[in-house]
Amino acid sequence: TKLASATTQLGLVSGEVSTMHDRLTRVESSLTEETADRKAASEHQREMFKDLAQEKADASDLADLRSEVSRSLELKSDVVQVNEALGYKANIAAVNIALERIENQSSNVAIKEQLEAKADVKDVCALVDLKSNISDVNAALAELQRGIDSKCPLDELRRVVRDQAVINASLCADCSIGRWIWKSGKTKAGHSVPWNVQSVNTDPENFMWEKDKVTIMTVAPGLYEVTFGFFTHRKPTIQLLINGEPVLAAINSSSYVVHHSSGRMTSIGRHPAGNVTGLTLIDFLALPPRARVAITYSGEETGEGFISLKKL
Repeated sequence: TKLASATTQLGLVSGEVSTMHDRLTRVESSLTEETADRKAASEHQREMFKDLAQEKADASDLADLRSEVSRSLELKSDVVQVNEALGYKANIAAVNIALERIENQSSNVAIKEQLEAKADVKDVCALVDLKSNISDVNAALAELQRGIDSKCPLDELRRVVRDQAVINASLCADCSIGRWIWKSGKTKAGHSVPWNVQSVNTDPENFMWEKDKVTIMTVAPGLYEVTFGFFTHRKPTIQLLINGEPVLAAINSSSYVVHHSSGRMTSIGRHPAGNVTGLTLIDFLALPPRARVAITYSGEETGEGFISLKKL
């Protein structure tokens, strides 16, 4: 609103200056015309007087001269008219004052705009209130120091990590296990058992298995624990082969059960729930590098079984 009012005042002052300038222009034009007329009349009168001085004047010439002089006097402006015309003109001081007023109003508007862009005391106080005071900073530092004090020292942490690494290494040594299942009930050439499903393999780089293949490769050499079991209605005959050569055999007989702590006795009878026990074996093998482990099965086609290998 203030800026609009100032703009309106500037427009009014500019209008007044423009009006005064127009008036001055008209008066100057009028004076210029009057001066020209006066000069022309003076020249004409001078020529007439020269002619009269050279020639004798008669009554008619005097009458004409009188009328001409009267017309010349009528064209001249009197003192009152000239003063009145000069009164409408603005002097230099008034023009300078008007220009100074315009400059002052323009500078005042610019100063007001700059002041409005600045933050006042209320804004500064609000910003200061948002800042943390000394007590808040000290409390935060104290809390941070308590958190640092509760942490484990770096040397102690390194010792714990080193000990845990040893424990993890010892645990991982016993976690290299693989287990595969035979579910189809059908064998391949030579009564070889195809391993249809891989249920567990914690070390796929060591235990290499392919679906429905009859061999499982153990890449790393060493001592392995082998466990397998087969579940059927009739007693089967099982052989474990390493690189195509049989190394273990599992049969359903009392002598086998006594010597190997595995197998199944037919004299116990059939369980109402079905085949809850099977022909099983747990043994240990010292396998060479990249050994191929396979099992041959001789028995009824409805059987199922599994084999498990554990690196020791």
